[in-house]
Parts: sequence; structure tokens; C-alpha cells
Amino acid sequence: MQNKDVVQVTWWKPEGDKTLATSSKHFGPRVIPDFIDKVEFKDDGLQNNSIVIRNLTEQDEGCYQCLFNSYPDGAFIGVTCIKLYVVSCSATGRPAPTVTLRVLQQDLHFSNYSSVSVTNTNGTVAVTTTAVLSGYRGNITEVGCAARVLSVITFLLKRNHQNR
Repeated sequence: MQNKDVVQVTWWKPEGDKTLATSSKHFGPRVIPDFIDKVEFKDDGLQNNSIVIRNLTEQDEGCYQCLFNSYPDGAFIGVTCIKLYVVSCSATGRPAPTVTLRVLQQDLHFSNYSSVSVTNTNGTVAVTTTAVLSGYRGNITEVGCAARVLSVITFLLKRNHQNR
């Protein structure tokens, strides 16, 4: 929070020795080509700098360093860590149920949301919905799971109502 003569800000992931992005006095903000579809600057200033990492996967877990390189004082380093959780919910029914996940708190987000359906020999369908949960909200996180099945009665009532 001190005003220093920062000449470059570097976002770096020590695990794997990967530089993600830099912002410098002479060249401005620059995302490294390997991360162009993954990382964007939210704030690219030399005194205040932040990035957004999109479509988080398990490979993105870990700690990241933000190095404020100043002259003549050297680097000031900030560290932030990302922890991801895989959430899954299943339901079996006939007809096939719709399974949805939702986050009950702000600052938490799902990515890589997918559903898989398997038809059983007895005609029922097992649906499993999986997503990666990211964000930080302390030690307690609430995730909702809902399973819905289209009711024949509801379908017939809607159909009869439309025919009138």
C-alpha cells in the first residue's frame, strides 16, 4: 500500500515456473500467449493490479505470486491461492430427471458444468451433474442440488389447456 516507483508487475505461478501476465511501464499490459484464452487483466496499473483466471480446472489450483518490481527497492510480493472443489449430484427416474446444481453464497462460482445420462435396463435413466466450484467463502460452503422429473399429469394438463 506504499507508493513506489514500480516498473513492472508480474503474475507468476511458482509451481511449474509459469509467468501468466506482465504489466510494465514501457510495454503496458501483456498476457503470455499460452494464457491468452485463460487470463485477463481486471486492473493493469503499476500501483494496483489484478487478473481474472477463467474456466478454472484442477490444473489451476495452487498459489500465485504478484511481484511488484520497483526501482531501487526491488520486488514486493503478494500471494493468493486457488482451491477448487468438484461437486456432483445424481438422480435416477423415468422419464429422465433434470439435475441442477446451484451455489447458495456470493463469490462462489461453478465452471466445467456437465451432465451425463445412463439408461438402465429397467427403463430408468440415471443423470449425474458435475461441476467445479471455485471462490472463497471461509470454511462452510453450501451447494444446492435439485432433481426434477416432467410429470405426465403436468404434461397432459398443459397439452389439454393448449388444445382449448
